[in-house]
Amino acid sequence: SWAVEKLTMLVDYRHRNAKKTVIATNLSIQQIYDQGWGARLADRIWDSGSGTVRVASMTAGSYRTGEHWQTPQKARR
Repeated sequence: SWAVEKLTMLVDYRHRNAKKTVIATNLSIQQIYDQGWGARLADRIWDSGSGTVRVASMTAGSYRTGEHWQTPQKARR
């Protein structure tokens, strides 16, 4: 929970101050919610409505597992 809180604080600060941040994940927004990372963090990462976030979907398979990446989904409101 400490790490999630610190990550949320970092992402929130950068989001509020329009700082560029690159986040690479193979988790969908639903997985972020389900794994207990919190709605606040997930909303900041996928906030395409603000104009400060751009999501790039990866369609290639994972180098390690061969599985395909999840397609990012819009935040549920």
